Amino acid sequence: MRWTLGARELLYRNPATNAFFALGQTIPTVRGDGIYQLAVEIALRRLAENQWLHVFPEGRVNQTDRLLRLKWGVGRMVMESERTPVVIPMLIRGMREVLPMYQPIPLPRPNPFSSVFYMRVGDPIDFTELLGEWRAAREKLVSEDERDDLDEAVRIAIVDRMWDSLDKLKSDSTRAAAAAGLLPKLHM
Repeated sequence: MRWTLGARELLYRNPATNAFFALGQTIPTVRGDGIYQLAVEIALRRLAENQWLHVFPEGRVNQTDRLLRLKWGVGRMVMESERTPVVIPMLIRGMREVLPMYQPIPLPRPNPFSSVFYMRVGDPIDFTELLGEWRAAREKLVSEDERDDLDEAVRIAIVDRMWDSLDKLKSDSTRAAAAAGLLPKLHM
């Protein structure tokens, strides 16, 4: 079964939701606590156990038409995993038509099947070479400041590569939706 990260302040609000999300293997994340928080440490442990970790790299559910900045904690998880993880980008479109956020009661629309919804899966992103180069370069550095600068640059490179992959999925999806005549139904 997969693990995921979820905002503690939204999901873990009372004993019932605590139990529900804990049973769903959701790791409580504290927004704003940065990339060295306990949730990222737990996620790294799960990756070390070869577990499936599902992450919304934007740090939240995004029902807008644009990609948001990806969080550096995702880059840290890729960098510091004992084994290079298999990163499979996925783009989910149309959820705001099926189950809009910010409703008083989270219920689907009266006929969610009349809405266009899809998930597009991209090619795996291979970080093996980048991580090998990072580890080799890091071993040669003496200064902790130099290591920190290198780590930051590699986190940015990882997140940028993920963002580029998601942006390509979004462009490909828009073209496919236009070709199928779905754009009026699917707010892109």
